[in-house]
This record gives sequence, structure tokens and C-alpha cells, in this order.
Amino acid sequence: MLAETVSSLPLTVYKKAEDGRIIAKTHPLSLLFGGKVNRYQTKIEYFETVLLNLFIHGNAYSLIQRFGDRIVGLVPLMSAQVEVQLLADGSLVYAYSHDGGVQVFAAESIWHLKLMGNGTIGLSPLAHMRNTLGIAQAVEGAVTKIYSNGAKPSGVLTIDRILTPRSGKWCGPISRR
Repeated sequence: MLAETVSSLPLTVYKKAEDGRIIAKTHPLSLLFGGKVNRYQTKIEYFETVLLNLFIHGNAYSLIQRFGDRIVGLVPLMSAQVEVQLLADGSLVYAYSHDGGVQVFAAESIWHLKLMGNGTIGLSPLAHMRNTLGIAQAVEGAVTKIYSNGAKPSGVLTIDRILTPRSGKWCGPISRR
């Protein structure tokens, strides 16, 4: 529902003007988002696909189609089929697995949208929530264990001397009752 709602919102490209900004009706992206984003999808269909990938996987990838320097299309790639690779020189490449093969694209050929993450890839909101719930369950288990005994300690640690630093280590006898 969220992807459908956001994709149906108007998208306007502006350009700077002396007195602020004006709508850039002839900008290539205005023309692109004003009609079909690629030969298969309208703007709404395209953004539904992109936003669904973004909300589920934390990443959305689109292949940028160009005619010369001009962007003429954006084709969404399924996030589960894309692997981002950081090369030794610091550049990124995108390996897209499909139909039993792998295509590798330079970063300039991919529009990558990402949610919170490490800067290279986004973290899926579902994975983030799963981790949060796992931590909450672990804390709940620990608290339950403490209070199952009336919050009383199960043992007492006693030492037969006063603790003093000796070479950074304690070497005296310790007994547990």
C-alpha cells in the first residue's frame, strides 16, 4: 500500500532560476517520468516495483539506459538478484544474476537507492526488525531468569583477603559458596 501511494504522487523536476526555481518541463528526467519510464512500465508501475524492493530488501536497483549522454530509460532490477561488490580501488560494481548468468555493471550504469546500512548497501527493514526482536527476546529471557528466583542471587563470591593490585593481576584464592 505504501509503495502504491508513494508511486502515485506527482514528480516534478525543477531548475534554478534567478528568482528561485522553475519547473524544467524539457529536462530529460521530466520527459522520462512524464511518460513511460522504460518500454515496459509507466511511472507508477516503475515506482511501485522500486519502492517494493526498497521496503522489503533495503535496496532498489535500476539499470540506467542511455542514448549518448541522455538518460532514456530506467529498468528496475530485482534486489535479491543483485550483489554489490566493493573493489580494491574503492569503486563499486553490481553483479546481476539472471537466467543462469551474471552481468556485471559499473556504478555509473546503476541507480542504487538504499535505506539505512553501511553506506555501500542498505539494511532491510525486515532484517533490522528481526534483529531488534531477537535482542528483545534475549533480554526478556535474561530478566525472566533473574526474577524466577525472586531476584535473589544464586550464589555468593567470597575472597579471604583484601583485593590490591599486584602486577595488574589478582592471584589469591577464590571460593564460591
